[in-house]
Amino acid sequence: MMIIEFGIDTLDGAGSAIREGRGRWRVRQLAAAVCDDPTTAAAELERIGFDVIPRDGTAFAARLDRITAI
Repeated sequence: MMIIEFGIDTLDGAGSAIREGRGRWRVRQLAAAVCDDPTTAAAELERIGFDVIPRDGTAFAARLDRITAI
């Protein structure tokens, strides 16, 4: 945002470094979100066409403490 909105000076390759870092961050956030609420993750995967089949005996509960944490 600072680069686009305020035109701050950057080194060559700054945009690529930011995009790559954001990609890594989003993957980590997605993994954390799936662990915090696997039922919603499974429902969304099914909505977009995946078959999600839990292993026998697996119980899923949303981690509301983590979902609502600040």
